[in-house]
Amino acid sequence: AATAIAAAACASPEERYERYVKSGAEYLEQGKLGLANVQYLNALKLRNEDVAALTGLARIAEKRANYEQMFGILQQIYKIDPSNVRATLDLTKLYLLSGDAAKAMTLVDEVLAKQPENSEAIALKSAVMFRVQNIAEATELAKKALAIDPASQEAVAVLAGERVQAKDYDAALAILDEALGHDSKAAVLHILRVQVLGNLGRTDDIDAAYRRLIAEIPDNAEYRRLYA
Repeated sequence: AATAIAAAACASPEERYERYVKSGAEYLEQGKLGLANVQYLNALKLRNEDVAALTGLARIAEKRANYEQMFGILQQIYKIDPSNVRATLDLTKLYLLSGDAAKAMTLVDEVLAKQPENSEAIALKSAVMFRVQNIAEATELAKKALAIDPASQEAVAVLAGERVQAKDYDAALAILDEALGHDSKAAVLHILRVQVLGNLGRTDDIDAAYRRLIAEIPDNAEYRRLYA
């Protein structure tokens, strides 16, 4: 212990920063969120506007489903580095979830101006268009996103949502089942599938759908609460 303390004392600020960020990423990968949080905070004491450490804290907040905290951290990253595509797209999602379609549109258009073929940005714009009830453009954009990235959850959700609005629940279910066959851990599609099954009145299948979701993502307590 004494040797470790001495080594830490002798390390330069740059070396300590690198060690904090590296160990924070390792702890985050291992699911040790508390330890990761401490290491990223240590890094921020050395660099108070460090995007790498802030990004780590945003991921921790996301894993803890603390979206208010995640939102604040992402806003900070965006203020420091407006060109950060990852932070901008994540902010877009949170604004969309909060119902602020105008702000979500502004942010996603910023990304598309720089990266017009970014499939995630195209899919998110599709979701924004769907929110403001521009269904035709939303569907067109969703198909474009899927042509680039067949695994795009947001695009699949828009296409399924369009079928739900048309009350074609069987078609919506078919879209979701096909997508989940490719990515069984797409939680948002599982939840949408439950809603479609509810529209169809298939109570027993809803129970099975929740069990499947929990089996696929056992560490997320929120899905257990939804099932309860």
